[in-house]
Amino acid sequence: MSGLVIFEWAWTGELGEGEVFDVKVCKKNGDCWPEAGITNTRNTTPDWPWCLKDGEGIYCWQVEVIDEATKQPVGPNSEVWEFTWNGGCK
Repeated sequence: MSGLVIFEWAWTGELGEGEVFDVKVCKKNGDCWPEAGITNTRNTTPDWPWCLKDGEGIYCWQVEVIDEATKQPVGPNSEVWEFTWNGGCK
């Protein structure tokens, strides 16, 4: 992939009052896992456009539903997905 990345996932449920998707992304350097990565805690739809700022490489990402006020998870995390990013973000 290169340029703007659109993270997209399947979601069959409904978000409860005050719940949001938390998309976690990190560059895979050794043992990096998404829970330690950059988060987006204001997303209420199952997609998220993002321009990577950490340069080319392999990235991991994961989604969970959290309570926006407390930032605590209200359900299990998704599986971890991986992709290679080749740069080109403007």
